[in-house]
Amino acid sequence: MNIDTVLKEEHAVTSLAAVTGAFLFAIAVLAVVHEIKYQEQVAKAAIVKPMVIPPVILAVEPVSPIDIDPKEMECLAANIYHEARGESTEGQVAVGVITLNRVSDKRWPNTVCDVVEQKALIVKKDEVGSVVSEKYICQFGWNCDENSQISFNSGSWRRSKTIANELLSTGDYQGLAPKYESALYFHNAADSPKWRHTKTLIEKTGAHFFYTDG
Repeated sequence: MNIDTVLKEEHAVTSLAAVTGAFLFAIAVLAVVHEIKYQEQVAKAAIVKPMVIPPVILAVEPVSPIDIDPKEMECLAANIYHEARGESTEGQVAVGVITLNRVSDKRWPNTVCDVVEQKALIVKKDEVGSVVSEKYICQFGWNCDENSQISFNSGSWRRSKTIANELLSTGDYQGLAPKYESALYFHNAADSPKWRHTKTLIEKTGAHFFYTDG
């Protein structure tokens, strides 16, 4: 074998090795590309798309504001003002609640103003039945006092109106009303009415004692 033949054979071997190497490299590249695509598909499959839920529109009836009779509110506020304007908030609420409790009780008139303005005529007669005197007794003393007036620009009046409005709207004011939900009577600590012995004391608040039946 001469040298030319040897060189040709070596060149052929080298060429074959180069082709083989290139072929193997191409296969490796294709494998990497295929793996990348495969991983991308796996990743996409793993992504959970959020479920789109269409909004549910509920038909809600509009809430109508409570219709408060301005005259009733004024009567309740006037009673709170005259009977308890010098008392604590609780004392004022208690008077307001008693007024409304009487409205709900069949023994009293069925409106705030009629309860507040209720009077009883006391007639005194002599031995032969002749009328000696007549006197009105008011359920709330200030109604029998001709000098009772309201200072409409005062903070006390504004506060009385606020409490009255809230009691008529919600039945409560600052969570104080429930304590007096059964109260129907009260008197000033300076007085000692006989009827108090026939009632059950609920609470003494400020200068007033509050009672219920029994």
